Amino acid sequence: MPSSGAPPGQTKSDLTYPWLARGACALYTEGMLQRLKIQGFTLLDDVTIELTPGLNVLSGETGAGKSLVLTALGLLLGARTPASHVREGHDSALVEAQFHAAGVPLRLARMVRRAGRGTCLVGDDAVPLSKLAEVGRSLLCFAFQHAQIEIGSPGLFLGGLDVLAGHAELVRQYSAAYADLSLARAELSRVRAELAGRDARQRLVRQQVALLEKLGSRPGEHGRLSERLRVLRRAQHYLELAGQVEHALSEREASVSSELSGLIRAATRVADEAPQARALCEALSRAAIEVEEALRAAERLRADLDVEAHDIDALESRFADLDRTAQALSVNGDALAERLESLRQEATVLEGAEERAGLVEAEVLAATERALGLARRLHKGRVEHAAELVRRIEVELGALCLSGARIELGLGEAKASELGALGVTLLDARFAANPGEPFGPLAEVASGGERSRLLVALRCAGLETGNETLVFDEIDSGVGGAAAEAVAARLRRAAESRQIICVTHQACVAARAAGHFRVHKVESKGRTRTEVERLSPASRVEELMRMLSGARTENARRLALDLVNAARAEQKRPAA
Repeated sequence: MPSSGAPPGQTKSDLTYPWLARGACALYTEGMLQRLKIQGFTLLDDVTIELTPGLNVLSGETGAGKSLVLTALGLLLGARTPASHVREGHDSALVEAQFHAAGVPLRLARMVRRAGRGTCLVGDDAVPLSKLAEVGRSLLCFAFQHAQIEIGSPGLFLGGLDVLAGHAELVRQYSAAYADLSLARAELSRVRAELAGRDARQRLVRQQVALLEKLGSRPGEHGRLSERLRVLRRAQHYLELAGQVEHALSEREASVSSELSGLIRAATRVADEAPQARALCEALSRAAIEVEEALRAAERLRADLDVEAHDIDALESRFADLDRTAQALSVNGDALAERLESLRQEATVLEGAEERAGLVEAEVLAATERALGLARRLHKGRVEHAAELVRRIEVELGALCLSGARIELGLGEAKASELGALGVTLLDARFAANPGEPFGPLAEVASGGERSRLLVALRCAGLETGNETLVFDEIDSGVGGAAAEAVAARLRRAAESRQIICVTHQACVAARAAGHFRVHKVESKGRTRTEVERLSPASRVEELMRMLSGARTENARRLALDLVNAARAEQKRPAA
């Protein structure tokens, strides 16, 4: 059976934030960026931005550093950055984002050092850059030129097709089935790896078991034998010592024992005359007892050595066998008995490997059939709704001043062996921005502005294709008048169901924001830094005046107030 524990490579964050374990496909995750902190990154010396739900806009003069904020945020998606981006005077640059994801607070952080390796954190866990990027892509969707996420990603359109087909429950079932299949495949790979080296290992284990059984080592035997041999190797010295003790204590004419006996008799005769005499008699009696104990110990030592001295060769041979075997098995000499037991258990496991492989293969087959059946149901619904998705997208693109733009979705079915996280559907998204132009791969031919508007079109076509925070860099670039109004209105609509962060030069977009931030440069002590200021209602009007005309006139003020009031009224009206 596949293990029910965390797979290799899974971190504590995967358990604390269970949705992270679903993989990089973030079609159905929930998350909102609450706070962004940037320190020591080029002009961004120390910036903290408190974001809101809905539409957040960054505005400011050209070159103030608006896109620089998004570049720093892109580091959480794995973007590479040179050490030269670390601000002069800092040893490192830090980008830290606090999210509220699936009801749980989650911190992502990346530190880029001027010298040495950087650090990536998910929650409190240090993780590889690839893991940080995976989690970051599940929470942030960048939609502009050179972004970290390609607009041509199949998941983006397949999610929309699943929504049109009403596949929410089917998608959940497939995700669970595919997760089971992935675990079963991993277990099968592990068992097959065991089988690949099983025969050689089994032979080795059997040989070692036979060797240890023949040796018959007992727990602790090696240590005890080592100590006994140490004693026997110095037997002559011990025998001489025992002889000297016996001679001095009892064998010579004036032995210690005989002298003590005489003294005790003399002390006994006067013991009743004074307490001190009684104490002396008692001390002499104790001394006599200790002498007898020493004499018996010497006799035992000599007797033991006399009996075992002739067996030293056999003991040396036994110790050599134990020591040689312990070295061959790379274990402590006293652990040979434990090693024998562990090898017997391993032999039992190896004998059952083929049976386990058969069971796991059956599990993989059953999991594949289940996942494949669900994937084909998903694919059928996607094919049936592809034309409707294209129609909805093109309608929205027309409203976003791309009326001549066309999109083409080619759907095919992969082989059963190519079953993946998104099912068996192969999707080829192609795009033509202008009438009469041939279709080309969407990821290659769509400009940054076209990519951004396409994402807005998907969101405004009534398709819940995810809840990641959308990040746009100048989505309104190159449009004005009614076209800019259309983009602004649709951004507001898209922001009703998810958070959006947008760099803009259009006052009509900024007026619709739930959070408006002004990016500007400050010079102090000969250094320049970029600051990000959240605007109050009054200062927001001032910024809108600048965006409208560049001058703070009464006419500009009236226009700015009109925009703010119109945005409020629009927000109160139900979406068309």
